[in-house]
Amino acid sequence: MKTLRGRAFAYLAIAIVAGIVVTVATGILLTRNNVEQRTLEDLEHQADIVEVVLETSRKKALEALETRLAAREIFLTSPGESATEEVTERSGRARIEGREVLFVRRETDDGPFLLSRPTSFGSDQLSSFVLGLVAAGAGGGALALIVAAIVARGIGKPVREVSDAAAALASERTPRRRSTNQYELEDLRVSFNRMAARLRDARAAEQAFLTSASKELKAPLDVIRRHVDSIEDGTADKYDAAKGIDEEAAHLDRLVRDLMDLAQLGTDRFELQRKPVDLVEIAQTAATRHRADAAAREIEIDIEAAGHNWVLADHDRLAQVAGNLVENALRASGEGSKITIATEPGVFRVLDEGPGLTEDDLERAFDRFYLYERSGAGTRDGSGLGMAIVKEMTEAMGGAATAHVRVGEGATFAVRLPKYPEER
Repeated sequence: MKTLRGRAFAYLAIAIVAGIVVTVATGILLTRNNVEQRTLEDLEHQADIVEVVLETSRKKALEALETRLAAREIFLTSPGESATEEVTERSGRARIEGREVLFVRRETDDGPFLLSRPTSFGSDQLSSFVLGLVAAGAGGGALALIVAAIVARGIGKPVREVSDAAAALASERTPRRRSTNQYELEDLRVSFNRMAARLRDARAAEQAFLTSASKELKAPLDVIRRHVDSIEDGTADKYDAAKGIDEEAAHLDRLVRDLMDLAQLGTDRFELQRKPVDLVEIAQTAATRHRADAAAREIEIDIEAAGHNWVLADHDRLAQVAGNLVENALRASGEGSKITIATEPGVFRVLDEGPGLTEDDLERAFDRFYLYERSGAGTRDGSGLGMAIVKEMTEAMGGAATAHVRVGEGATFAVRLPKYPEER
């Protein structure tokens, strides 16, 4: 390692390996912590349901619920059982009956109960993700070492070749050779800065998604809280409220599984179950789900849809898209205004009477947090990811999401999807 080339390669190799080790170790730790946090949140949601069922003293409903929970490796320790006295914290990690578990403890009139799930649950998926992360790190490290060897060759023509390769990589083209000149080092600096900027933007976008994707769970959580409040103040039938909580918990479970799929696959593509979906039914469901919030703000929701309007899409994902569009319209609308949900063959539209969009807004209408911050995130519901999810999910289903300018008259957002049966 007496040569400059050898020393440069050795230093770069050490830095690359150390960086990969730190990155992989940090990724594993963060992923494990994230999985545990999501598990505890899921247990909290299920505990809400169990608490309602215990209060209603419905034995059959409780037995059915225990069976459903057991299928997901969630175990109920009923009031009076000795295990309920082994822990006093509200939630966390503990060893109960010889098993390492994550648990949630709740107090009832009959005494405390526990919901627990073994920490080994989901280990296969986590192991797959870790293996994928290690493989990606190894692949990235191998590529980085190759680049390091090329950089370490020296200056002059070799430096120019590295500059060409870096410039091609930044432009997503295949590298090709070029003749050398006196501006080699400056070209190399510019090319690597371009590549670093692209990588930095990609990593920033990924980090923003990982840190804020959980906010997308807020909408169903709000619905669950409203059901709980209605139970506490006695304005709702407890069985109906429990059913509503169960439906929202199932929706939350779907979202959590989506997040796990993204972490495991390392891609922004969602798994789709494309089948015939009625846009009219989607419109009615979206209106029903948000009508209470709209009424609280003195906003009217009108549906311009009749009969059936079939498209080929994923029902749950399309329902989420529709809900996000209505939620965005609620944020933009003032008191006494109206939101119109309309459908036509292959098209789902939401029109509001808010301030509308400008031409400049059109390019960023579906960017993460753009419209959310524009409408005042401090006083509005939502996560800021809704419109970005609308665009990405719609495109994943083979459609397109568009925004239309109506300055001073409100805004129109449309989702176009393949009709069913598909036109030949």
